[in-house]
Amino acid sequence: MTLATLGYGDITPVGDWARSLAAMEAVVGPLFVAVVIARLVGVAGLAQRDQR
Repeated sequence: MTLATLGYGDITPVGDWARSLAAMEAVVGPLFVAVVIARLVGVAGLAQRDQR
């Protein structure tokens, strides 16, 4: 809950589309962070390899 920044139930989505949007946020948010970090690590690895 904390990682997805969905909260702990103070405000809950009522409609079907709102629940779908909240679920999509819960999946896409951490996935986006993982992709960005993986990209940064990949670029750093290539830079380090080129220095050798």
